[in-house]
Amino acid sequence: IDIITAMSNIDKTGKKIQTLQLSSREDYVFTMDGSEAVHKWNFSTGFIETVFKHEGIVENCVLTSSGDLMVSSDDKS
Repeated sequence: IDIITAMSNIDKTGKKIQTLQLSSREDYVFTMDGSEAVHKWNFSTGFIETVFKHEGIVENCVLTSSGDLMVSSDDKS
């Protein structure tokens, strides 16, 4: 819980986290905040490693059971 609180306090878009996906290996967390981006956080360090940009607002995001693949869609799809 502390890492989620810390991640939500890092202002990237000024929006609250709306959706959180934890990888099955529990090494990464993916967050969506109603913007055009999905943020990939390193669970150990608490820092963003990657930002996946979309043309529109991200509506869906799922991880495979292995956590190796993420599929996301935006409102432009």
